[in-house]
Amino acid sequence: MKKLFGNRGFTLVELMVAFAILGVVMLSVTFVISTSSNTYSKIAMDINLQYESQLAMGQLQEYIIDCNASVGAGSDGSLYVVDKKDSNYEIYKFAKKPDADELYFYKTAVDDFDPAAPGFSSITFDSGQLMSSYVKAFSATVAASSGSQNASSVIITIKYGTGGESYNGCQTFALRNQVRNISSSVPLG
Repeated sequence: MKKLFGNRGFTLVELMVAFAILGVVMLSVTFVISTSSNTYSKIAMDINLQYESQLAMGQLQEYIIDCNASVGAGSDGSLYVVDKKDSNYEIYKFAKKPDADELYFYKTAVDDFDPAAPGFSSITFDSGQLMSSYVKAFSATVAASSGSQNASSVIITIKYGTGGESYNGCQTFALRNQVRNISSSVPLG
């Protein structure tokens, strides 16, 4: 068996070149992983905002399209929906909390309410329930039938945002029943 005396291992220069190549490869892999992670986070947040919008619009749809007494939008963008039940009226209010990025749902029941000329001064709503998070802006607009005081549809616009991402949801709900537009009578806030 023949011994090779010229094979003493790697030189310092060869090791430095190998480590430099390894460093470049590792930096490239780190960059790709970091970019992928940021893209994933951005897409996940965008999907989350769209999901929040779909849930809120679905919940609002249940109240708006089946409204049977009156509907109104406040100048602050809040929405009031009045339903006639067997022995009383149920009034629902949807509004963004001014001090938080949240959409809340408020409810009350009253025995005496005139949908044609509503008086909101004596009405007290419950403390409210969280309906949607990440809400930057909420507005409702009631479209009236031409030449009448009845509402034909409600347009809801919700702007969501968090972590540098934003999503705008807008939907028009046609009313099934002929109801009164009380937008001029609803309170501010």
